[in-house]
Amino acid sequence: MREDYLAHEQANKERQEKADLRQEAFLQQINSEVTKLTSAVQTLIQALKPPTPPIIPLGAPPEIRSNPADYYTPPPRGQTPYGVTYDPRERTLPPQSPQDRTPPVRGYTVPPDSTSNGGDTSRAGRIPGIKPQKFYGRDGENILAWLHKMDAVFTANGVPEEMKVANACTLLRDDADSYYYYLVVKNNGIAPSWRDLTRALISKYENTDTRQDALRQKLRDIKYQGHSQMAEFCERFRIIEAQIYEMAFPDRLYLFTSNLPSDLALHLKDQQIQRSKDMEVVYQYAREWAATRVNSRPTHHPHHHRRTKPLLKFG
Repeated sequence: MREDYLAHEQANKERQEKADLRQEAFLQQINSEVTKLTSAVQTLIQALKPPTPPIIPLGAPPEIRSNPADYYTPPPRGQTPYGVTYDPRERTLPPQSPQDRTPPVRGYTVPPDSTSNGGDTSRAGRIPGIKPQKFYGRDGENILAWLHKMDAVFTANGVPEEMKVANACTLLRDDADSYYYYLVVKNNGIAPSWRDLTRALISKYENTDTRQDALRQKLRDIKYQGHSQMAEFCERFRIIEAQIYEMAFPDRLYLFTSNLPSDLALHLKDQQIQRSKDMEVVYQYAREWAATRVNSRPTHHPHHHRRTKPLLKFG
């Protein structure tokens, strides 16, 4: 019995030794492959590494000259500093100043600062990166408001008087542009001054009965879309009504109430509103009246009045 046990232990020991040998051989094979792969990667990295630039030795420092004129080498006789030859016996070129060689200024995107460059505003003359409103010369446009905005833009950006027409004419379109060209041709091809141009535009597009009649017709064409749209109705009416200067308050009130409900029209003809003679008071009363009607509208429940289908049908 004891001999069988010893023989079994010896067999187990031999099997364990053989397993250890096989494992050691496998690990040695794996380490060999890893070593080869590491060597190949290092060789590839060395091949891809950029070459080291050569070190250029520094020479002697440049010579410092006390006289700035020593840095300039005059051109040969008969040649300008820009390489253009000429015969000095025929003509003499005037000396060019640094200002003459400066490239032309194409424009700027910010207004010139009066605190820099000694307050120089010589480049002021062009409206910077903003887009003023264009003017087409249509009946519904307000030429006085457009000219007022243009003067405000010119003042804010320091545009001089002689450059105002050059900037404003680029904003004229359609009939207004044609009229401006007519003024230039009439003036022998010379653009009018800003003062003359404003007078001509006001005379053509403001002091005309046609424009006043067109604005009145636009007031009649405004449609009332219901109580909930009263604010929009007042705003559309105000924009056009404010452009008609010579119209009495009763006429303004009549045009405003002509398309409104009859009960609201009677409410706005109250003596207190009539005495105010102010359309802003009329707009305020109209908005309050419409808001009251909208808020007091009863809630409708259609399912409460559902009909029942009869069970029997006679006849």
